[in-house]
Amino acid sequence: MGLPQEGSTGISVLHLASEIHGNIITNFEAGVSITLEAQGYLQGNILVGNQDGVVIRRDAVKALLYENKIWNNRGCGVRIEGTLP
Repeated sequence: MGLPQEGSTGISVLHLASEIHGNIITNFEAGVSITLEAQGYLQGNILVGNQDGVVIRRDAVKALLYENKIWNNRGCGVRIEGTLP
């Protein structure tokens, strides 16, 4: 899935039954919020330098996170939240 790579306001992504893969997500002043549902997964992304941090929410057991590089995010830093369906 192609995401905006760089921005000034923020990015919020609700992702269902596919992948977020191979993106470089950087310099969003209002941070990054990603919600993975169903069988969505976050793999091989670089999330760096986002001002208000990165929040990743897993709303399903099969939502997976792996091989991501996440660093130098301010605000909340990196927060991973998980809930069971």
